[in-house]
Amino acid sequence: MKKNKMIIEKAKNGRHTCKYEIKNGVFKYLYSKYTPENIQVQYNINADADCLVVLGLGLGYEIEIIKSLTNKPIFVIEYDPAFYDYIQNDRVLNNVKVFIEEEYKNFSFENKKVQYIINYNLIECNTNFYKNVMEFYKNSINKSRTIIVYDHPTIAKDCAISFEKMGFNVKILQLNDLNKVYKDIIEVQPDYIFTVNFINVIADICEQLQTLYISWTVDTPCYTLYEREINYNYSILFVYDEAVVNDLKTKGIKNVDYMPVAANVDRLNKIVLNNNDIQKYSSDVSFLGSCTSHNEYMNIIKPRLSLPVQELIEKLINAQMYSEQFLIKELVEEDIVDLVNTDAKISFNKDKYLNLSINDAFSFLLGRYHTFVERTTYMAKIAEKYKTRLYGEKGWLLNESPYIHKAYRKEVEHFIEMPKVFKCSKINLNITRSFVESGLPMRVFDVLGSNAFLITNNKKDIQQLFSPDKDLVVYRDLQDLLELIDYYLLHENKRNIIRQQGFETLSKYHTYDIRLKRILDKVDKYENELKGFGF
Repeated sequence: MKKNKMIIEKAKNGRHTCKYEIKNGVFKYLYSKYTPENIQVQYNINADADCLVVLGLGLGYEIEIIKSLTNKPIFVIEYDPAFYDYIQNDRVLNNVKVFIEEEYKNFSFENKKVQYIINYNLIECNTNFYKNVMEFYKNSINKSRTIIVYDHPTIAKDCAISFEKMGFNVKILQLNDLNKVYKDIIEVQPDYIFTVNFINVIADICEQLQTLYISWTVDTPCYTLYEREINYNYSILFVYDEAVVNDLKTKGIKNVDYMPVAANVDRLNKIVLNNNDIQKYSSDVSFLGSCTSHNEYMNIIKPRLSLPVQELIEKLINAQMYSEQFLIKELVEEDIVDLVNTDAKISFNKDKYLNLSINDAFSFLLGRYHTFVERTTYMAKIAEKYKTRLYGEKGWLLNESPYIHKAYRKEVEHFIEMPKVFKCSKINLNITRSFVESGLPMRVFDVLGSNAFLITNNKKDIQQLFSPDKDLVVYRDLQDLLELIDYYLLHENKRNIIRQQGFETLSKYHTYDIRLKRILDKVDKYENELKGFGF
């Protein structure tokens, strides 16, 4: 077996330092050049562990530290015999058993409580080897599948609950440092990595470590889907908007599939209202969501444009107000983008997104501005006429309507407060953004899953997943919406019939248990195909 090059040097203090070739002449320094003994590591030894298994021998400095902390038996697994050959007569190895290369497979830790100590600085030199080590011992002890779920403000915890129901060993981890993903995979040895929305860096790491990565994109636009080539062997992409899926497939993207979002009915059912909740959250009409005040067009581009160009853009926005389709995408042409660039003295980076045209990127940008215009216009009219509650970021207050200011409430917590808002509102509104071409936001599923009444604008998935006027009510435009609100505030009985039917439909067809089982079925099928191709 060909080994990478290891270079050991003597530091000024007489101790030895080391650098190690990790790939094609690229070296990694394993220790400080002058004070290699000053290793910045801390080890917490578990009192109930029977023995310690250390991954990576190196020059033995870590082993010295560990030996000073415990009398427990220590086993070391090292990929490269050169390290062992260099220090085999050193006192460091007294009472330490070292396994070189594949020797660890001949030793069982069955019936022992093992604490694994991972020297991340060392194992990065031979990442796949140590990944295989952990996988070998995991499989010999625990036959259940393991999945890392990286946390997300909304749906990740509900997904984790469903994975646990399916028998998975679930590890919910924070994604504060993408560099730590390597360490997470080596330490946990998951069968799968799961994230809400697609993350290119995780896909890269999983490709290198040959770990299956499942992403479920629930936001539009998710720019990471367009940044660069995303045809990975070990990544499986699910997207809630079928129009996005079809668009990616026409651009040659593989392993991408449609999967609408869902609701955790069990969790939502456990939320009980008390008198304070009813007093605090009750309303005739409520809308919970962003007004998208943080949009690039309104805050940066529009102030730089001349009045004629502003008027041109406003015509596009006004046309979108009367269309159920993403009309802006059809109306924006390159000459409009060039005109805005020239007039505002800015430049859109045409090379930023490999799979997204400059026209489409500008359409998304205008779509965010349209969302602000549409939602504030609608809610100003509604709040003028009805007892209304409006929950979201403070950007809502940028609108000058006194009715919006009166209706506005702060953002609410997702898991407990939000369902209480839905349950206490006679009518909940959903205004899906125009650039979401066919999918439905989580708001639709959370309202119905809370056994609450919903009026929504129309999208393709409304027709595919629900029955309008039976599970929910669909409006065409602002005037139609106002008339529907009038009608259903006067007809409580009809409102309750639709509310109950919507809840039953969601409970039967649109839960996280159902969605994730479908995802795992597709993943299992793909995994078998991977094995068949010998990856």
